[in-house]
Amino acid sequence: MASLATALELTAVPGWQSRLDVTVYQMGWRLGGKAASSRNPALGDRIEEHGLHVWFGCYNEAFRLLRGCYDELRRPADSAFATLDDAFTPQNETPYFEEVDGRWSVWPMWFPPNPSPVGTGGPRPTVWEYLVMAIEGLEHAAGELLHLGGPDPGRPHHGGGIPDWLAAHLPHPLRHGSDAALSHATHLARSMPPDPAEHRDDHHSGLLWLLERAKTWALNHLSAATAGTEGVRRAVIELDLGLTLALGCLRDGVHRSGFGVIDDEDARAWFRRHGAAPASVESTPMRALYDLYFAYEGGDTARPSFSAGVAINAVFRLALDYKGAVVNEMRAGMGEVVIAPVYEVLARRGVKFAFFHRVERLELSSDRQALARIHLARQVELADGSDTGYQPLTEPIKGVRCWPGGPLVAQIKDGERLAGIDLESRWSGWTDVGHCTLEAGRDFDVAVLGISLAGLPDVAADFRADHRWRDLFDHLGTTQTQSSQLWMDASLTDLGWTDGPVPADAAPEPLDVWADRTELLAFEDWPDPAPLSVQYLCGPMIGDVYLRPPDDLDVPRRALDDVTATLTGWLDDRGVAIWPGARAPEGGFDWNKLHAPGSPTGPDRLGAQFRRANIDPSERYVLSLPGTARYRLPADGSGYDNLVLAGDWTQTDWNVGCIEAAVISGINAARSIDGPSPA
Repeated sequence: MASLATALELTAVPGWQSRLDVTVYQMGWRLGGKAASSRNPALGDRIEEHGLHVWFGCYNEAFRLLRGCYDELRRPADSAFATLDDAFTPQNETPYFEEVDGRWSVWPMWFPPNPSPVGTGGPRPTVWEYLVMAIEGLEHAAGELLHLGGPDPGRPHHGGGIPDWLAAHLPHPLRHGSDAALSHATHLARSMPPDPAEHRDDHHSGLLWLLERAKTWALNHLSAATAGTEGVRRAVIELDLGLTLALGCLRDGVHRSGFGVIDDEDARAWFRRHGAAPASVESTPMRALYDLYFAYEGGDTARPSFSAGVAINAVFRLALDYKGAVVNEMRAGMGEVVIAPVYEVLARRGVKFAFFHRVERLELSSDRQALARIHLARQVELADGSDTGYQPLTEPIKGVRCWPGGPLVAQIKDGERLAGIDLESRWSGWTDVGHCTLEAGRDFDVAVLGISLAGLPDVAADFRADHRWRDLFDHLGTTQTQSSQLWMDASLTDLGWTDGPVPADAAPEPLDVWADRTELLAFEDWPDPAPLSVQYLCGPMIGDVYLRPPDDLDVPRRALDDVTATLTGWLDDRGVAIWPGARAPEGGFDWNKLHAPGSPTGPDRLGAQFRRANIDPSERYVLSLPGTARYRLPADGSGYDNLVLAGDWTQTDWNVGCIEAAVISGINAARSIDGPSPA
């Protein structure tokens, strides 16, 4: 997606053809990388994804870019997805799960709608502006708890110091009760200059004093007064985490120096250091944050690791900077809602696509100042004899143009030989039909490297002599992930779910993110009787399979067996805890709930579902481990004159794996090539 964003930005300027000639080289038959999806004609033309994808309302650049594509396509009003807004379902309820004493329950989360359309608005808030917004939100949340706990009688102030200073600077007398501290803190924060460099020490000390007093009230008086009340217990945890976040940012100078000053510390350790209660540090909201970003070393949920700076930046943006809804779910596959419109716009503009080209090696010049050659394997020969004549999309399915589940063999010479071959896999066993080399100065002036991080050490081995690249390879972590899509002969209600909309986070490990995607059935083409619902599950996956050599052809099968075994155990144990209607009379999961043509029995019905192990090097998720942001390279920071970088592994204002980081990286890459786009 980062490379496609680069191409979109480069070609958005009128007259770009007079300066640029753009070709995208793509392994296999489809675009999108981790965002690619396709259709399976053997099973209802169903949508098959790399995993569960949602777009958060704070993805301003990604939505702006995609809205531009939909506007440019000018699809007829009666099209399935005529506009961007037609293609997404906004969602403001995003519940968590919580396990207490062996019982799973739902932790409701609701975010108020924002009237601004997604992808609009001015510059993102500063860290200080985020902090003020957070304090305002905490005041509102605390106010709703007061009637349950009653006011804290507090202790009388004996004059002097911070209380007297506050009394002289607040618009009304300083009340003694700690329950009033947050309203005072809100007023003080609003009155402080927008530039933290202009904050006086007395401002800073006063704000800390008020927030600390509010935190004492939340953890002591309010907790004791409402002991045993589940909803209030959860609200106190949220209040504790929010106050600790604000206090920690102020104490560590994040509002002045940015999130990098706390990048070296794990998020849980950071909250613990700033006084969050142990129950809060280990709570569901904290686990949900780690689950959302697969923040587990080696895919092992027993090894959580997430940069505090990156995590808190993400929390601010997700919770405080969204437009429309906090989450937006695609109404079809990522491939057709996002990647196909991007491809169609680029093709119309004149961008060329060389499918079936796999990068083998990047060769530097003799003086190591530039990229000299790009060595490519040509995976197939097109029937028309060209490199760029392949037309990748199928005819519309339910009105939507889609990516097929494999190459369209009629366009490929001897295409029937591709049966059963996965050209995207490191372990395909396929023999390439040829090789070619792109020469700097002859075939390209600037190359954009859009391969994901774990795929780079092999193809960019020459770069390791440069300490910046060596540090990138050695310090920035990645993890493999797993996902499953389950078509059910039961509705969500039949499964026993009565707690409103999802997606849901912090589900039972390791399949810790779940979404009901029944909405997609309208764009699949099942024969009667059709499935009644679709459930998506995803999570981290232990292991480093990508290190296995390409000639170990059994790697994909073994990895898929591991996913199937994990899914089987999860459904039998954890799945029935959140879907009680799927419990068999004899216990465990009722396998007959799965839609499985051909009538297999028991767990064999999983064979008719879509399970995926994201184990190929370029599919691995890029982690945000503590102390690693400094090793990321910016788009224009390859160190080589004619090589630009694009991907969510580059240095951006996110530094975490997500579609927005990828798009921002692509925009940065385009601007480093052709200057900023006109306003």
